Amino acid sequence: MDTARETLGSSDLAHAWIADLEPTAAGWRPRFDADIMQRVIEYVHVPRWKEWERMKVPTIAIFAEHGMFTDGEEDEMIRRRPVTRRVDLPCGSHDAHLDAFKQWLMVLDHALSARIP
Repeated sequence: MDTARETLGSSDLAHAWIADLEPTAAGWRPRFDADIMQRVIEYVHVPRWKEWERMKVPTIAIFAEHGMFTDGEEDEMIRRRPVTRRVDLPCGSHDAHLDAFKQWLMVLDHALSARIP
């Protein structure tokens, strides 16, 4: 674990990764298979505009300052489904629920409280 902390650092994201390590005979390892993770990532990186446009549920797209989408991709998501509520966080990454937790939680709290009578 000490090596993981030295390598990954002390950010919230690093703490999340470290907490998900498990002890094995070969040392601490992630709880997931890297090959499977790679295949899943490749699968989800294919645009699925038809599915996105057909969704009927209320949706919030939360884009963080250092997220995985370009400005053009973010704009295209909203253009293709304008009923989507867009929120742009002034900080955070793809893992904003970890590294911009307070801002992300405020968006979630607001969304949920708006639905409670």
